[in-house]
Amino acid sequence: MPNYRFDWAIVTSGKHFDWIDSGLYVTMKLSVVSIALSFLVGLVIAMMRRSHIPPIASRSDTLRFPLTSIGNGSEDRIIL
Repeated sequence: MPNYRFDWAIVTSGKHFDWIDSGLYVTMKLSVVSIALSFLVGLVIAMMRRSHIPPIASRSDTLRFPLTSIGNGSEDRIIL
């Protein structure tokens, strides 16, 4: 199929625009929720690390190491 050309009229015609519109809406909603949750988790862990109460400060490392090793396994991916 080297001579195939995508027909953009199908996308912009409105027949399938509802699917694209709803998919974009769901993607944006999931992105906002995940950014907000990651910010809150990071803020809680940062506040725990700065705590002067030893049990709370030590528990922050318990939470930090599994979260930082997500991905390629390196613990320096997320710097808190």
